[in-house]
Amino acid sequence: AHQCGFQNALDYADYGLSADFDGYYVISTAEELYGFAALVNNGRTSAKGVLTADIVVNENVLNADGTLNGTPTYRWNPIGIFTKKFSGTFDGNGHTISGLYFNEETKYNAPSGGTYVGLISSADEATIKNVGLVDSYLKASPGIFSERIPHSNPAWIVTTCGSVP
Repeated sequence: AHQCGFQNALDYADYGLSADFDGYYVISTAEELYGFAALVNNGRTSAKGVLTADIVVNENVLNADGTLNGTPTYRWNPIGIFTKKFSGTFDGNGHTISGLYFNEETKYNAPSGGTYVGLISSADEATIKNVGLVDSYLKASPGIFSERIPHSNPAWIVTTCGSVP
């Protein structure tokens, strides 16, 4: 099991990321995934990220019946916030992300009073492709926008995605 060493993506100031020759941030660990979220949420909204491995944030988040299995150690802070919408590229490169956990009622508030929840919570003209999201728990109270990959916003280009059933 990995040790993130932080609870909140915004606490991870140096992001721990490096870009490849095409300008994509290479994401191969949970730490780098949280770092990418922090990078985008702190203003680099057009950043490009590519997964180079399957990523496990928390293990065994869901029971066999799909219910939450206890309280996972690490809480997910979605990529993109209402005031800093993700407009870059997230290429899963055929990999999966598992163990995302979000269970709050008042995070990332939009002017309508809603909250966006998902791997990527707020985007505008972003490309999200080739990524699967499994064994993850993303929940918010009624009236809050919960989402899973693929997202229904037609401005996104989403291809080859897997999702929690």
